[in-house]
Amino acid sequence: MSKSMWKQWENAVSQAGDQNVQQLWNHLAYRPDQLPLLGSVTRLKGGHMKGKEGWSDVHHYEITGAGRINYQFHPDYAGGAQGDKHAVVKVTSIDMSSH
Repeated sequence: MSKSMWKQWENAVSQAGDQNVQQLWNHLAYRPDQLPLLGSVTRLKGGHMKGKEGWSDVHHYEITGAGRINYQFHPDYAGGAQGDKHAVVKVTSIDMSSH
């Protein structure tokens, strides 16, 4: 995660609370390709939201009462220095403004 995105993540924790952000973290870390146990996820529509080169379409996670985080996941990403395949989640945006 980039430094600017990390600052937004820290802001999300302060606004949404540890428990809500922990639920999001658990979802992204363990089950990004499935519906979350708590919270809601929507696959965004539109050509610019389509995944490419193995990446999923952009998904939109609602943090209860606080904001939204968009992400994509790749189940077999091999772009690291070692070239080994592993699952990766890419947070594309964090928006903590209210709807």
